[in-house]
Amino acid sequence: MTHRNRTKARFAELDPETGKVTQICDTNPQHSAHESARTLRGMCWFTEMLRCKQQVAKLDAVTKKIHRMDPSPSDTNAHYYGMTVDQKDRVWAVGMTSHRDRRL
Repeated sequence: MTHRNRTKARFAELDPETGKVTQICDTNPQHSAHESARTLRGMCWFTEMLRCKQQVAKLDAVTKKIHRMDPSPSDTNAHYYGMTVDQKDRVWAVGMTSHRDRRL
């Protein structure tokens, strides 16, 4: 689950039995989290904007750490925004200005 405010996105776990929400971590305040998707293995993937450079990141469900990457470093105009996971648990991100899609 994510919650976005003006400065950062917060990731939290919801216990469905108790209703308790536990904050896991925040994204960097200089980043702006956008679309998110969860894999069957529990990884939360999301797209993020950092100083006009779009990147893809994942929140590891076990370690609770965020790992960031640029799926196409040679394409400075990718601006990854959309994110989805298909039925085979493959993660996909799509760029909004260069019209690219990438399987991660």
